[in-house]
Amino acid sequence: VLAMTRVFDENEPKDEIHLFWKEFFEKGYDAVVCGWFGICHEALGGRFKYSIADPYQEGTPVPDGFEKISIPEATWAMFTCIGPMPETMHKMWQQIYTQWLPSSDYEIVPGYDVEYYSGPNTQDEDYLSEIWVPVKPREKKDETATK
Repeated sequence: VLAMTRVFDENEPKDEIHLFWKEFFEKGYDAVVCGWFGICHEALGGRFKYSIADPYQEGTPVPDGFEKISIPEATWAMFTCIGPMPETMHKMWQQIYTQWLPSSDYEIVPGYDVEYYSGPNTQDEDYLSEIWVPVKPREKKDETATK
């Protein structure tokens, strides 16, 4: 992907990412990258990178202030969100961690979490977005070993 990236503190409110998106559009960066993806990089030392990105066309020059990021292949759990942003996305993240993850046969693999945005009308009641989380099958515990 072709991306503009910022570093955030894990303890900063979620609003900081929303403000990054707002500034991105206000400064006209959407003329380079329209913002199909929001990508959260793996946290390191209490900080994490967040990128606003689009698919990268191989061989295209990378403009100043942007970077090319290669996201490795993975098995992805994909969650559809319908409704206005950012509230709908925040609710889905909460459901992933409090409902889906504890009851699924998968665990999250550290790396990149991807948010997909379908277009500019983010306040529409029928707005489509998605969350893609890299996963692997949860290791099954050997019940006979504890008996």
